Amino acid sequence: LGLAANITYGLANSAGTYYAKWIYGNDNLVGIQGAVGLIPTVLGFALVGPLTKFLGVTKTLRVSFFIGMAANVLRLINPYDFVYNTVLGCFSSFANIPMMCLLGVLTAMAIDYNEYKFSNRMLATSQSASGFGSKVGSGLGTSMVAWCLAIAAYNPDAATASPATVQAIFTFNIYVPLALFALMFVLSILFDLEKRLPAIHEEIAKRKSAR
Repeated sequence: LGLAANITYGLANSAGTYYAKWIYGNDNLVGIQGAVGLIPTVLGFALVGPLTKFLGVTKTLRVSFFIGMAANVLRLINPYDFVYNTVLGCFSSFANIPMMCLLGVLTAMAIDYNEYKFSNRMLATSQSASGFGSKVGSGLGTSMVAWCLAIAAYNPDAATASPATVQAIFTFNIYVPLALFALMFVLSILFDLEKRLPAIHEEIAKRKSAR
């Protein structure tokens, strides 16, 4: 989950400039998108706490991943309209925030499971694995932009974008984020530790009492 989430962060930080220049035809629109994007970011951080209390951790993530999927599917209808895509991009930005806030909580659940399953919390190993996945994800997300453009034989000096370049830009702006949100949605369903935690904590407490 951390790996996939950080790929989306890397893409979001690197891909917008190409979309504004070659799809909208105006580099300056990047600034407007960035300013508008602050709104869902602030809302996301403000709402994560209440949503987590109401839905729980994994359900909150599931809802956010579904929002991200839906927003990118809708972008396929008209990927060329600035206002339409900026609004939907706000939903994608919002969908990224809960995972940003709750990855540490998921890691903590895994650490509790380690203690239950192996009698060893493996704290340093678990945190290192999470951090490694995050770093690799950010690098892959940023690199993916260059890889897609290279495959499309991108020419920064061209008067207009070639069809291959347009598809490459759609790939790292829409297709890949859509696939990643879908993957994270499935993984959040498979991650069942939250509902098992009470029984896990009870068993750990019994073992400690016995010792």
